[in-house]
Amino acid sequence: MAQKVKAEDHIILIELGGNDLLAGISSTAFAYNLEALLSQISKPGRIVVMFELPLLPHQLAFGRIQRRLAEKYNVSLIPKRFLTNVLGGPNATLDGLHLSDIGAHHMAAVVVQALAPVIKTNLATKRSD
Repeated sequence: MAQKVKAEDHIILIELGGNDLLAGISSTAFAYNLEALLSQISKPGRIVVMFELPLLPHQLAFGRIQRRLAEKYNVSLIPKRFLTNVLGGPNATLDGLHLSDIGAHHMAAVVVQALAPVIKTNLATKRSD
């Protein structure tokens, strides 16, 4: 999917890793794939924002990888509580994982709430340059 990102795409929102966790992908493979993605899409002038994965205690390496690579590639992280709150909301999912219409509306509101300060900070930085 990273190859479909165009030069004029200035804001990239990433929500990934859930299927990796369900499929039992190793944290090493996750790190390799995430770094490949972020190195390709993180460009000057582009805002990249990524949801943190809600994790079980035996999956904490995935969170450390996300935070390390987010810092390396200047990616803003949306705290995992945002995604957890959406997924855990009443009638938010069809099957416990995939969003219903209600969940999709709640997710849209969360994305707006999470992106607003990131965009504001980036705009302020550009103005001071």
